[in-house]
Amino acid sequence: MFLLSSYTLFSQIPAKGHYVGVSYSFSDGYLHQKELLLGTAGVSKESTQKFSLHYTYQKSKHIGIESGLSLLTHKFNVTPAPMGQPQVSRAEEIQLLSMPVYVKYTFLNYFYLNGGLSFDLDIKNTAELDNQSGIGLGAGAGAQYFFNNKIGLFVNPQLVFHSLLNFNDETHPRKLYEANVTIGLSYKL
Repeated sequence: MFLLSSYTLFSQIPAKGHYVGVSYSFSDGYLHQKELLLGTAGVSKESTQKFSLHYTYQKSKHIGIESGLSLLTHKFNVTPAPMGQPQVSRAEEIQLLSMPVYVKYTFLNYFYLNGGLSFDLDIKNTAELDNQSGIGLGAGAGAQYFFNNKIGLFVNPQLVFHSLLNFNDETHPRKLYEANVTIGLSYKL
Protein backbone atom coordinates (compact mmCIF):
# COMPACT_ATOMS: atom_id res chain seq x y z
CA MET A 1 0.00 0.00 0.00
CA PHE A 2 2.83 2.43 0.91
CA LEU A 3 4.63 1.72 -2.39
CA LEU A 4 1.45 2.32 -4.38
CA SER A 5 0.74 5.64 -2.65
CA SER A 6 4.38 6.73 -3.14
CA TYR A 7 4.17 5.91 -6.84
CA THR A 8 0.92 7.86 -7.18
CA LEU A 9 2.32 10.85 -5.32
CA PHE A 10 5.61 11.09 -7.20
CA SER A 11 4.38 10.04 -10.65
CA GLN A 12 2.97 13.54 -11.15
CA ILE A 13 6.40 15.16 -11.38
CA PRO A 14 7.21 15.56 -15.07
CA ALA A 15 10.10 13.30 -16.00
CA LYS A 16 13.20 14.68 -17.68
CA GLY A 17 12.79 14.83 -21.43
CA HIS A 18 10.94 16.44 -24.30
CA TYR A 19 7.24 17.32 -24.32
CA VAL A 20 4.96 18.69 -27.04
CA GLY A 21 1.49 20.11 -26.53
CA VAL A 22 -1.48 22.07 -27.81
CA SER A 23 -3.57 24.66 -26.00
CA TYR A 24 -6.35 27.21 -26.25
CA SER A 25 -6.36 30.42 -24.23
CA PHE A 26 -9.36 32.30 -22.91
CA SER A 27 -7.94 35.80 -23.19
CA ASP A 28 -8.69 39.39 -22.42
CA GLY A 29 -6.65 41.93 -24.34
CA TYR A 30 -6.14 45.64 -23.84
CA LEU A 31 -4.40 48.17 -26.10
CA HIS A 32 -2.39 50.35 -23.74
CA GLN A 33 -1.03 53.78 -24.60
CA LYS A 34 1.50 55.28 -22.21
CA GLU A 35 0.31 58.85 -22.76
CA LEU A 36 -3.33 59.73 -23.35
CA LEU A 37 -3.61 61.87 -26.46
CA LEU A 38 -6.48 64.22 -27.23
CA GLY A 39 -8.10 63.97 -30.64
CA THR A 40 -7.27 60.30 -31.23
CA ALA A 41 -9.62 57.45 -32.00
CA GLY A 42 -11.15 55.42 -29.19
CA VAL A 43 -10.62 51.65 -29.02
CA SER A 44 -12.87 49.11 -27.31
CA LYS A 45 -12.20 45.35 -27.09
CA GLU A 46 -14.48 42.79 -28.70
CA SER A 47 -12.67 39.49 -28.21
CA THR A 48 -9.24 37.91 -27.88
CA GLN A 49 -8.32 34.27 -28.47
CA LYS A 50 -5.09 32.31 -28.74
CA PHE A 51 -4.17 28.88 -30.13
CA SER A 52 -0.72 27.48 -29.32
CA LEU A 53 1.68 24.65 -30.04
CA HIS A 54 4.12 24.01 -27.18
CA TYR A 55 7.53 22.45 -26.76
CA THR A 56 9.10 21.88 -23.34
CA TYR A 57 12.49 20.48 -22.50
CA GLN A 58 12.30 19.31 -18.88
CA LYS A 59 15.98 19.54 -17.87
CA SER A 60 15.51 18.33 -14.29
CA LYS A 61 12.80 17.54 -11.77
CA HIS A 62 12.17 21.27 -11.25
CA ILE A 63 13.60 23.23 -14.21
CA GLY A 64 12.35 23.26 -17.80
CA ILE A 65 12.59 25.46 -20.89
CA GLU A 66 9.34 26.22 -22.77
CA SER A 67 8.86 27.50 -26.30
CA GLY A 68 6.44 27.11 -29.17
CA LEU A 69 4.24 29.13 -31.51
CA SER A 70 1.02 30.97 -30.70
CA LEU A 71 -1.51 32.64 -32.97
CA LEU A 72 -3.25 35.47 -31.11
CA THR A 73 -6.29 37.21 -32.63
CA HIS A 74 -7.46 40.44 -30.99
CA LYS A 75 -10.72 41.95 -32.33
CA PHE A 76 -11.80 45.44 -31.33
CA ASN A 77 -13.87 48.44 -32.38
CA VAL A 78 -12.37 51.78 -33.36
CA THR A 79 -14.42 54.95 -32.92
CA PRO A 80 -12.94 57.89 -34.83
CA ALA A 81 -12.07 61.08 -32.97
CA PRO A 82 -15.07 63.41 -32.57
CA MET A 83 -15.23 65.93 -35.43
CA GLY A 84 -18.61 67.54 -34.74
CA GLN A 85 -20.59 64.90 -36.65
CA PRO A 86 -21.78 61.47 -35.51
CA GLN A 87 -19.02 58.89 -35.94
CA VAL A 88 -19.52 55.24 -36.81
CA SER A 89 -17.39 52.58 -35.12
CA ARG A 90 -15.65 50.00 -37.28
CA ALA A 91 -14.48 46.49 -36.45
CA GLU A 92 -10.72 45.89 -36.66
CA GLU A 93 -8.39 42.98 -35.98
CA ILE A 94 -4.78 42.30 -35.06
CA GLN A 95 -3.14 38.88 -35.44
CA LEU A 96 0.19 38.14 -33.81
CA LEU A 97 2.43 35.15 -34.29
CA SER A 98 4.29 34.78 -30.98
CA MET A 99 7.21 32.61 -29.96
CA PRO A 100 7.63 32.56 -26.18
CA VAL A 101 10.90 31.45 -24.61
CA TYR A 102 10.14 30.79 -20.95
CA VAL A 103 11.80 29.17 -17.97
CA LYS A 104 9.50 26.80 -16.07
CA TYR A 105 9.96 25.98 -12.38
CA THR A 106 7.93 22.99 -11.12
CA PHE A 107 7.18 22.56 -7.41
CA LEU A 108 4.91 20.46 -5.15
CA ASN A 109 4.44 17.87 -7.94
CA TYR A 110 1.49 19.62 -9.60
CA PHE A 111 2.34 23.33 -9.75
CA TYR A 112 4.71 25.56 -11.67
CA LEU A 113 5.76 29.13 -12.37
CA ASN A 114 6.80 30.17 -15.86
CA GLY A 115 8.00 33.35 -17.49
CA GLY A 116 10.34 34.94 -19.97
CA LEU A 117 10.46 36.68 -23.33
CA SER A 118 7.90 36.67 -26.12
CA PHE A 119 9.03 37.37 -29.69
CA ASP A 120 6.04 38.77 -31.61
CA LEU A 121 5.38 39.27 -35.32
CA ASP A 122 2.35 41.32 -36.41
CA ILE A 123 0.98 39.26 -39.33
CA LYS A 124 -2.40 40.97 -39.79
CA ASN A 125 -3.37 44.46 -38.74
CA THR A 126 -6.55 45.78 -40.38
CA ALA A 127 -6.47 48.95 -38.32
CA GLU A 128 -4.45 52.07 -38.73
CA LEU A 129 -2.81 50.94 -35.54
CA ASP A 130 0.79 50.57 -34.48
CA ASN A 131 2.62 47.49 -35.63
CA GLN A 132 2.79 45.06 -32.70
CA SER A 133 6.01 43.31 -33.81
CA GLY A 134 8.61 43.29 -31.06
CA ILE A 135 9.78 41.65 -27.87
CA GLY A 136 7.50 41.31 -24.88
CA LEU A 137 7.42 39.69 -21.46
CA GLY A 138 5.15 37.05 -20.02
CA ALA A 139 4.70 35.34 -16.66
CA GLY A 140 2.29 32.84 -15.21
CA ALA A 141 1.52 30.23 -12.57
CA GLY A 142 0.02 26.91 -13.51
CA ALA A 143 -1.05 23.44 -12.49
CA GLN A 144 -0.40 20.20 -14.33
CA TYR A 145 -1.42 16.57 -13.99
CA PHE A 146 0.27 13.72 -15.84
CA PHE A 147 -1.59 10.49 -16.54
CA ASN A 148 0.90 7.57 -16.65
CA ASN A 149 3.82 10.05 -17.11
CA LYS A 150 3.08 10.36 -20.86
CA ILE A 151 -0.02 12.51 -21.28
CA GLY A 152 -0.56 15.64 -19.24
CA LEU A 153 -3.29 18.21 -18.73
CA PHE A 154 -2.36 21.77 -17.73
CA VAL A 155 -3.99 25.08 -16.79
CA ASN A 156 -1.80 28.20 -16.91
CA PRO A 157 -3.09 31.72 -16.13
CA GLN A 158 -0.68 34.29 -17.58
CA LEU A 159 -0.03 37.97 -18.11
CA VAL A 160 1.71 38.85 -21.39
CA PHE A 161 2.90 42.32 -22.34
CA HIS A 162 3.48 42.36 -26.11
CA SER A 163 5.84 44.70 -27.92
CA LEU A 164 7.48 46.29 -24.87
CA LEU A 165 10.49 46.68 -27.13
CA ASN A 166 8.85 47.31 -30.49
CA PHE A 167 10.28 47.33 -33.99
CA ASN A 168 8.60 50.52 -35.21
CA ASP A 169 9.29 54.20 -34.82
CA GLU A 170 5.88 55.30 -33.52
CA THR A 171 6.14 58.15 -31.02
CA HIS A 172 3.06 57.17 -28.95
CA PRO A 173 2.52 53.44 -29.62
CA ARG A 174 -0.43 51.42 -28.39
CA LYS A 175 0.79 48.09 -27.07
CA LEU A 176 -1.26 44.95 -26.61
CA TYR A 177 -1.43 43.63 -23.05
CA GLU A 178 -3.03 40.23 -22.54
CA ALA A 179 -4.40 38.34 -19.53
CA ASN A 180 -5.29 34.74 -20.30
CA VAL A 181 -6.06 31.33 -18.91
CA THR A 182 -4.49 28.62 -21.04
CA ILE A 183 -5.83 25.06 -21.02
CA GLY A 184 -3.94 22.35 -22.86
CA LEU A 185 -2.64 18.84 -23.29
CA SER A 186 0.98 17.75 -23.41
CA TYR A 187 2.63 14.53 -24.49
CA LYS A 188 6.06 13.17 -23.48
CA LEU A 189 8.11 12.13 -26.50
